[in-house]
Amino acid sequence: MHSLRLKVILFVIGASLFIETSNAGAPPPSRPFYHKYRPLDLGPTPFVDEATGQCILSPCDALGRARDELYSILDEKEKVQSQSRTLIGELQQAVAHGKDSQDALRKIIQLMEQRIRSLEQSVWTLDKSSSRWNKCSEGPCTCTAETRTVSCWRLDLTFVPRSQNIPHDTKALDMGANRLGTLNKDAFKGMILLNELDLFDNQIEYLPDTVFDSLENLINLKIHKNKLKVLDEKIFIANINLETLDISNNELKEVPVGVFRTLRRLTVLHLSSNKFARLDESLLRGLNQLEDVDLSRNELTELPPLLLDGLTKLKSIKINDNQIKALPPALFRGLADVEILQLQNNEIAELPEKIFRDLTSLTQLVLTGNSLVTISPGIFSSLEQLHELHIGGNLLEHLPAGVFTGMERLEKLFILSNNLREIDSEAFTGIPQLLWLALNNNLLTSLPHDVFEPVPKLQRMQLDSNHFMFLPEGTLEPLKNLQYVNLIKNPWHCDCSILYLTRWINEHSDLIWDYQPKCRGPGELGGKSVYTMTFNDVCDGQWMSMMSIKNRVRARVR
Repeated sequence: MHSLRLKVILFVIGASLFIETSNAGAPPPSRPFYHKYRPLDLGPTPFVDEATGQCILSPCDALGRARDELYSILDEKEKVQSQSRTLIGELQQAVAHGKDSQDALRKIIQLMEQRIRSLEQSVWTLDKSSSRWNKCSEGPCTCTAETRTVSCWRLDLTFVPRSQNIPHDTKALDMGANRLGTLNKDAFKGMILLNELDLFDNQIEYLPDTVFDSLENLINLKIHKNKLKVLDEKIFIANINLETLDISNNELKEVPVGVFRTLRRLTVLHLSSNKFARLDESLLRGLNQLEDVDLSRNELTELPPLLLDGLTKLKSIKINDNQIKALPPALFRGLADVEILQLQNNEIAELPEKIFRDLTSLTQLVLTGNSLVTISPGIFSSLEQLHELHIGGNLLEHLPAGVFTGMERLEKLFILSNNLREIDSEAFTGIPQLLWLALNNNLLTSLPHDVFEPVPKLQRMQLDSNHFMFLPEGTLEPLKNLQYVNLIKNPWHCDCSILYLTRWINEHSDLIWDYQPKCRGPGELGGKSVYTMTFNDVCDGQWMSMMSIKNRVRARVR
C-alpha cells in the first residue's frame, strides 16, 4: 500500500511540473488560485478533463494532493501542518511571480523526497532483556556494558543496521564517520536514558522534526560536518537538558528564530562553518547558561547590536573568519566573564571607543587580519587580565605613546604584518610583564634607543623582515631576560653604524634565532654575516657609506 501511495505522490509531483511548464501561456484558471486546499474540490483520479484532454490540477492543487497522500502514510506526530502551509505559501508566491515557480517546486519536491527517504530508513531494535548487552555485541557495532556505550563509528553505514540490538539503557551512542544521509523519525524512540549522541561526519541532508523527541535526558549532541541545509523550528523542543550542541560544518543559511528556545541549560553552542549571512537579534535570547558560542567561518557582514544581550555567563566568543565591517558599540556590554574573544579575519576598520570596556576578565583578544589603520590610546585600558593581544595583519602605521596602557598582565603581543613605520618611545609603557613581542614583517627603519625600557622581562622578540639598516646604540641593553631574537631579512648596512649590533651579537650569539643576520651592503660586504664585521671592515674609507660619517681619503703612497 505504501509503495502504491509513493507512486501516486511521484506522479502528482511530476504532473505539477508538467502543468507549470505546459500551461505557461494558457489563460488563468476560472477559480481563484489563492485558495485553501480542499481535497473534495479536486475530484477523483485521473486528473484529466475528458472533454478537453487537459489536466485540471493547478500546481498548488497537485502539491496539496501530494502532501495529503504523504501525510496519510506518516504517524500523527509527523503531521506538522504549519510547515506544509508555509511551503505551499512559498509556492503560491513563487507562481505569482512566474519565473521562480519551478525553483519553488523543486524545493518542495526535494523536501518531500528527503522525507520519503527518511521513512525508508530502518529503526533500531530496542532491547530490554537481561541479556541485552550480550545481544548488542552480536551486531556490527561495539557495545560496552560497563560504560553503557554503543559505538558504530566508521562502519561505512548508509542505513541504521537492522541486525543491531540497542540496549534500552544506553547512555552514549556514537554513529560518527559513516555515510548516513538521513534518519527515520523513530530512530531514537524509547532511548530515554541517552546522554550523548554523536552524528559527526556523515552526509545527513535532512532530519525529521521529531527525530530527537524521545531524548529528554540528552546532554551532548554533535551533528557537525554534515550537509544540513534546513533545521525545523521544533527539532530540539524536547531536549530540555541539552548542554552541548554542535551543528558546525553544515550548509545552513539560516536557522528559525525559536529553534533554541527550550535549551535553557545549553552551555556550548557551535554554529561555525555554515553559510549564515545574517542572524536574528533574538536567536540566542534566553540561553542564560551559555558559556561558549562559536559563529566563526560564516558569511556574516554585520552583527545585531543585542545579539549577546543578557548572556552574562559567556566565557568564549568566536566570530572570526566572517566579513564583518563594524562592531556595534554595545555588543559586549555586561559580559564581564568573557575570557576569549576571537574577531580575526574580518573587515573591521575601526574599534568603537568603549567596545571592550566591560570585558574585565578577558585573557585573549584576537584582532588579526582586519583593516585597522589606527588604535587609540586607552581602548584596551580596562583589559587588566589580558595575557595575549593579537593585532597582526592589519594596516597600522604608527604605535602612539600609551596605546597599551592598562594591560598590566599582558605577556604576548603580536603586531606582525602591518605597515608600521614608526613606534613611539613610550608605546610599550604599561605592559611590564611582556614576554613575547612580534614586530616582524613591517616597514620599520629605526627604533627609539629606549623603546624597550618598559619591557625588561621580554624573552622572545621578532624584528625580522623589516627595513632596519642598523639599531641605535643601547637599544637591546634593557633586555636582560631575552632568550631569543630574530633579526634576519633586514637590509643591514654594514658601515660604522652597524658596530653596536655586531658587538651585541658576538656577546649574545646563543640568543640569535634561526639564522645569523647578513649585511645587505655596501659593496663586497653584501652577504657577509653581521657578527663577523670589524672596525676595519666597516669604517675604512674603502667601504664607507655616505649615510653616517664622511669618507676618509687615503693618502697615496708615492
